[in-house]
Amino acid sequence: MSDLGWAGLLWLMVVAAGLVFVAFNRRRRVEPISRNLPVIGVAFVAALFVLAIQAARMQVFQQQVFARRIGIDPADGEVLANPRLSIGDTTRMRGSISDASGREIAWSEDTGAFVRRRYGSADVAHVAGYFSPVLYGKDGLELAADEALTGGLSRSVVDHLLDALNIGGRGRENVQLTIVSEVQREAQSLLQGHIGAAVVVNVKSGAVIALASNPVVDPSRLAAVDAAEIEAATAYWTELVDDERRPLLRRSTLGLYTPGSTFKVVTAAAAIDSAVATPDSIYEDDGVFTVDGHTLIELNRPDDTVTQWSLTEGLAYSLNIVFAQVGMELGPETLTRYAESFGFGESVPFDIPVANSQVASSDDFLESQPALVDTAFGQGELLTTPLHMAMVAAAIANDGVLMRPYLIDQYLDPNGSVLEARTPEIWKRAVQAGTASQVAQMMVVAVEGGNSGGAYVPGLTIGGKTGTAETGDGDPHAWFIGFGGNPAPEYAVSVVLEHGGSGGGIPSTIGGSLLGLAINSRVS
Repeated sequence: MSDLGWAGLLWLMVVAAGLVFVAFNRRRRVEPISRNLPVIGVAFVAALFVLAIQAARMQVFQQQVFARRIGIDPADGEVLANPRLSIGDTTRMRGSISDASGREIAWSEDTGAFVRRRYGSADVAHVAGYFSPVLYGKDGLELAADEALTGGLSRSVVDHLLDALNIGGRGRENVQLTIVSEVQREAQSLLQGHIGAAVVVNVKSGAVIALASNPVVDPSRLAAVDAAEIEAATAYWTELVDDERRPLLRRSTLGLYTPGSTFKVVTAAAAIDSAVATPDSIYEDDGVFTVDGHTLIELNRPDDTVTQWSLTEGLAYSLNIVFAQVGMELGPETLTRYAESFGFGESVPFDIPVANSQVASSDDFLESQPALVDTAFGQGELLTTPLHMAMVAAAIANDGVLMRPYLIDQYLDPNGSVLEARTPEIWKRAVQAGTASQVAQMMVVAVEGGNSGGAYVPGLTIGGKTGTAETGDGDPHAWFIGFGGNPAPEYAVSVVLEHGGSGGGIPSTIGGSLLGLAINSRVS
């Protein structure tokens, strides 16, 4: 609840108590002056009570919230924060952040007057976010894991007292991630020259082994503590803010995109799971389909002389008219329910913030038949993130179970001993295992014989789906989602390139390359 809400609630309680007191007091036969004195006394005590409750809330129960509260100047991005924390950040050592093999990607170095934050190559280090104690604060994991990395610099007096007595405190910790640097670097390399993102995740555990976004922010250029560094960091920040490519937007988790035909995986799963269709169900697609005056022109049929297509072929060749009819068979309620079972309509639970996906902007949007058919093949008002679509592919490869994705694998003490290790958790069950198996096989067909063939990797089993998301300006975003294994699925991938044209081109090639690297590294 907001501070204003808390104050309003407390004063509402005071007013209610005062009214009860006055109503009770009016029943007694006393002189007016004698009657008013108790009322004034109660009001005074009530005011002190409200102040005491609010002070306790701020200083005890929400001490960390207020200690970490920041303000950002919208004009230049300058951050105003608790100076005690800023001073502590430049004088106290901070825990390290390492990749899955234990190689440090962010660490602190005591240089005498200051403690400086150091980073490795930006291709991997940007996963940690940035740490700019004097200028721009913290972002990403540097912010999300701040309590562990600092050992609780801004904790309450009680916490510090317990630490002094060696009760309950763990001190400064190091954080080990699930990121595999080789896969992460390859993802960044393949994204070069494009604006977009790529995510690779373990389908069984939810561990994210690559979280790439391009362009990247080099955190080492923002970790300024002295005058010379501050000037350079300020110039770099201005460059980032002015860059029309918006490098400060972490596209892998905060970029919202229309999923295009990759959403057909969800529609197909909904149809099979609800017994509306099977992979062999036949649909008429002669190139033109009209519903309520809304006409669709099919551009993806591999053979214009064929008008009968199975659901499997519809997915393999990304036939919009086939999926428009599937959407009409499902209806708005069923399609929405299954989209929500895959996590649409909420934010993916993760170690750093993820933008909320959506099925539609209003509850009645899908009541329109044209809106329903557009949504069924991945357009409409759908919005999602690359991380979310990687989890959709992972769920299909994991018997219909959506694991909760995670980036932090374990917390370590300064000596390297494990203090806490992450245990994989189930987030949702999207569809039945049998349904997921059928859709997975359809995605394998799409790679081995359909228009997702760019993801094919010899010797591996790869399933996938391309997507071309119309943006309204004639320059669509290009998608690929998929999974792969040797032979059972091990990893899932999601790739999006802004204004990248067709998903059957570069995105599918990137997706296949990342799956091949992840699987072969895992096998070896």
